[in-house]
Amino acid sequence: MDITDIKNNLGRRDISQLLTIEFGTEPIVIGAPHHTLGGTAKMVCGREGDENTGYLALILAEHLRGQCIIAHNYWLDPNKICNDYLHFIKLKNPQNLIEIHGHGGSAKSYIEISCGTEELSDRSEKLAEFINDEIRILEKIDSFWNDVSVCGTFSEIKYKAQEALSLRYVRECDATPFHIEIYPKLRKDEKNRVPEQGNKFMEVIANSLKKIRYL
Repeated sequence: MDITDIKNNLGRRDISQLLTIEFGTEPIVIGAPHHTLGGTAKMVCGREGDENTGYLALILAEHLRGQCIIAHNYWLDPNKICNDYLHFIKLKNPQNLIEIHGHGGSAKSYIEISCGTEELSDRSEKLAEFINDEIRILEKIDSFWNDVSVCGTFSEIKYKAQEALSLRYVRECDATPFHIEIYPKLRKDEKNRVPEQGNKFMEVIANSLKKIRYL
């Protein structure tokens, strides 16, 4: 399946499907385990959907030349039940797993980053630091970014992802996972489409990941 087919499928509300695509050979997997189309609040399994995160994962995977897996409107929660989503990650055995998630505004920061354990908080804090540095540059060009905050300190974030099977597996392989929670403003506009700033933010994440030694 090519990227055009995947984007078309991500835009459908009537299917529940696991979608994969390879953009290159970098040892990194970008995942969106809870994608729903903008305006679709719930996944088939009844869990709250992370609207438009699949589109963002595609953009990030293309920037990083890695592998991408998206659970679109899925029939179960891939982070809680062993399934083909986790099997794909095991098959690729990545050096990094980057999962794109969405929160509804209840987090303490616009963006929260976790490796799933306090033991790796130094890594999520470093990624947050680099992202914040890039955002401060964007503020000079676009006032949209003025109130965008990023936190990677495990003790200070709400969404810690401690129970996520995918993050746990990657850590057990001595690799580094990053669980990134994104505020709605960066995921959907007034028409429920990914805003230009959401696309830009994926570029910011990619640039920041390339600066740290875990990639």
